[in-house]
Amino acid sequence: MKNIRKILAISVVTLMVCASIAIVLPNITVTAEDSAKPVAELNNGYPGGGMKKVAWHENGDYALAVNGINGEIWKYTRATTSWSLFNPDTGDIYHDVAFDDFYGSFYFVGSRGASPIAWLYNPGFDPVWQDLGSGAGGSGVFYGVEPCHGYGDGYYFLAVGQNSGGIPDDARAEWYSTGFSWQMITGFENYTEYMTDATWDYENVGSYYMVGKNIDYGQGIAYRLDNPGHLTTFKYIGGSPGMSEITAIDWCPDYATYNYALMTGTGGGVWKLDNIGDIELIYSFNGTVYDIEWAPDGSMAILVGDDGAGNGVLYHHYAGDNGVNDMSGDLASGTSTLYGVSVKGWTSPSSGLVVGTGGALGSYLGNSDGLTKLTVNAAFPHMFAIDMWDMNDGGQVSTLNTPVQVVGDTYTFYTEVNYTIGGVDQFFDGINNNTFLNLTAWFDDGAVSLTPPASDDVHRTRKFVARVYEEVGGPAGVTGEIIYPDSTTNEFVFHSVGCSGPFGVDTRYAFWINVTFGPQTRAADGTGFGGGPSGDIHDDISSFNDLNSWNFAMTVYDNDFSGASNTTYEEFGINMATNITAAGMPSVNAPPGSVSRLLAPNSFITYSANTPYYVNVSIEDLTSGGNTIFATYVNASLVGAYPAGFNYDPYTELNASWGVFGRAFGGAGQERMVWGNDSIAAPNHLLPEPNNGTSAHGPIYSNFDGYGATELNWWVNVPAGTNEGIYQSTITFKIGFY
Repeated sequence: MKNIRKILAISVVTLMVCASIAIVLPNITVTAEDSAKPVAELNNGYPGGGMKKVAWHENGDYALAVNGINGEIWKYTRATTSWSLFNPDTGDIYHDVAFDDFYGSFYFVGSRGASPIAWLYNPGFDPVWQDLGSGAGGSGVFYGVEPCHGYGDGYYFLAVGQNSGGIPDDARAEWYSTGFSWQMITGFENYTEYMTDATWDYENVGSYYMVGKNIDYGQGIAYRLDNPGHLTTFKYIGGSPGMSEITAIDWCPDYATYNYALMTGTGGGVWKLDNIGDIELIYSFNGTVYDIEWAPDGSMAILVGDDGAGNGVLYHHYAGDNGVNDMSGDLASGTSTLYGVSVKGWTSPSSGLVVGTGGALGSYLGNSDGLTKLTVNAAFPHMFAIDMWDMNDGGQVSTLNTPVQVVGDTYTFYTEVNYTIGGVDQFFDGINNNTFLNLTAWFDDGAVSLTPPASDDVHRTRKFVARVYEEVGGPAGVTGEIIYPDSTTNEFVFHSVGCSGPFGVDTRYAFWINVTFGPQTRAADGTGFGGGPSGDIHDDISSFNDLNSWNFAMTVYDNDFSGASNTTYEEFGINMATNITAAGMPSVNAPPGSVSRLLAPNSFITYSANTPYYVNVSIEDLTSGGNTIFATYVNASLVGAYPAGFNYDPYTELNASWGVFGRAFGGAGQERMVWGNDSIAAPNHLLPEPNNGTSAHGPIYSNFDGYGATELNWWVNVPAGTNEGIYQSTITFKIGFY
């Protein structure tokens, strides 16, 4: 379907255009881990430089790792068992990463030049990166980070490391708290020391323990802080027997049964440390353990390091045992130093992700994964229906998988949702609405499920995000907003939102968001339609089965618990729309024999389309009675220089480079390219965005001179012997697309 918007002319201007409801069952998440060998290599896409530390997201779907070399962060995706670069190098150096199960954030610590640095990343529905600055001042580096897990009244994490002064010297530790505030911890002994790792024991009044090295005496050292926010250290262990450096410590989370930490380091074995200060050696070795992590249920711990000769070692410790099981024999031959380990969440607490210089691997409890769990979590919002229709259509006929109009009509995006836990409605707690709905729609760029960029002016008509929520008062207090982009007449106009409910035996709520598409909204004319509704609105691949369409996703989520969310997907189309307007009536007095006489005024053309397009111009022979001046005696040229850095010669036949007096027409009715259609060479050339002008407020307009209109100069040659008369012709400007 084509939508013709507007035609205006100089003398004659011709506009030519060459141009259901899906029902699903409640959302159910199923996770299972099969029995596995103790070690499995996970090196698909693993970076050659290796990794230093790693942390799982609480849902177990992915983990983020740092290399201790630069600001690169790498992502391990569990579903594909593969690694990928998560972010560009920030220029900082990251030494440690931890996931905060209370705030749902990852924390990264390290250094920026001579200063310690920390970053926060919260994946959420609107992912946030936050540069937390360089600590409380001074120079130094952070080597380790431990979250506060929601305890301590606004404290986020403890970062530990060293102050710098040519060699590692005084130990450094700082709290990071609300208000973007750093608090420096004091009370370290007057020795040359540094801290490498930290852990917490909430059972013992929320105590924190920091470990590291006393360089003056070549001994491991540990300090205690009594609670989050405590600013004075207490020496806990000095000169740990046989340990020249304590490199790692982690407290068993099963406090009721096993209230102790594992502590280890260089050349001193593995020690138990309890909350009354007793330490007990449970394993001896000559190498170094660089990281320890317990399973979330406190059943076992994984320890990784090397044997002192650069060969990787892997140990398992079972809670309550006075020993360590050496699993290094299960490592592949040639496995080099292992530096980091993170144990996946509750769905299968026996598996860990281990990283090092030479690769990554999964570590399991034994040949049989005795802690395998199958978890079916139905504590999610359930989406029963998704649809789209013209707001003015009383019959609410579905417009899914069909093109809709731009400008004028408003379209309703609709879904039905239920969210109860234990029979209790979770939508409204008496004060605030707990459940929000996000609508995200984007042009698919001719792909099945590609989400094109939409964070800049160039692409702003390709994507929008709307949200509906309640500030106060329950369902009657519905509020909504367009999140991206800001509404303008050329884009998406946020019209209204609604939420009705509860209704039905399952306490459903109906959400709707009404949006009007502006004339610049990117066209998806449905040439790839034909798949019809997908039948599975929870699968983004099968839902996005039409090419050259708009895809959209509706996500309903618990605003207090980001893990409780549900997303549905579908498609719709948008008709093509064009607009061309011309102004100016060029004329001149020119006696026979005149050469290259300039006509005035110039022609001014404005045009736009919501899909890549071209603009051509043609002219008929000039006639006066029975006399003719042929079109080949008329020249035209664009006015103005093209913007610096952009050579538009291939995109027009009327560039000034064709000559001082423009370019002659090839004959009556033969077109010259004003913009975007290279009729000299085949195939015809369509300009890519943003140069084609389909982007509202884009940095490069479709107009040749970069301003509000395209301007043409006209010249005419009047052959000698031409009979006197007033000669007239018709100029035709044409906008079209393929």
